[in-house]
Order: sequence, then C-alpha cells, then structure tokens
Amino acid sequence: MNWSQKGMGEMMEFDRIMELIFAISESELTEFEYRGNDVELCMRKESKERKRQRDIPDPDKPSLETEKKEACVKEGCLVKSPMVGIFYEIEGIMPGTRVEKGQLLGNIEAMKMMNEIKAEQAGRLEEIFVKDGQTVEYAQPMFLIK
Repeated sequence: MNWSQKGMGEMMEFDRIMELIFAISESELTEFEYRGNDVELCMRKESKERKRQRDIPDPDKPSLETEKKEACVKEGCLVKSPMVGIFYEIEGIMPGTRVEKGQLLGNIEAMKMMNEIKAEQAGRLEEIFVKDGQTVEYAQPMFLIK
C-alpha cells in the first residue's frame, strides 16, 4: 500500500467514524464503545430524561430576576456590575441625582465593546461605589438608588 492509498483508507475510516458518531447521537443510546483495527471509540451522552430534569427550574430556588427585584425593594436598589471590565462614568451622574428607570448611569468596557449600565428603578442616586476608569468585577456593587 502506498501513502496515498493509506491516506484514503484513513479518510474512509474517519468518515465511517463520523457517521457512527452521528447515528449514536441521534439514537436513544447513552453509551457506546467500539474497538477494532487499531481504533478505540468510546462515547457517552446524558440521557434525555436527565437532561429534561436538569432543564426544569427548581421552584424553591429564586430566579435571578426575583433576586434582583427583592434587592431593589429592601433599602433601595443596588446596581451591580453585570461583567468584568473598565467602568466609565457619565457626565452629570453623581450622588443626589434623581434618576429614572432605564436611565444610563455609566458604561463598562469589556473586550473593546461599551456596555451600558442602566438604572433598574427610579429614585435618588444615594451612592456611587466605583470611580471613572476603575476595573470592576462581576456582581460588584456600583450604585445605590433609593
């Protein structure tokens, strides 16, 4: 067998393996093992039942939206950073400023993109916890609105 024939044989083997992977992924099988011709193939996937159970929300666990609403009801609304990045202030936004729900409070630059930080409720801006140009972490408190 010359090199081109060997390459063609390996390619056919690869095609068969890919077909097998597709067939297994579409089937009800959750585990498959194959050994032969210097090839060992082992595949495992989550059963559809386990996947469905994982996708069902836990009624006892509050959702992120619920937690946000609860945080805004107690002692004002704490606006937290939704990502890691560099905070940039907006002119005119300072403690004591009256803000409306959805009003722009600042920007976070992450991966060369500007992301707007908006007020989650109307009220008076009590406190600003971050400075212009400061690196912020995920979930870091940034503003307190009462």
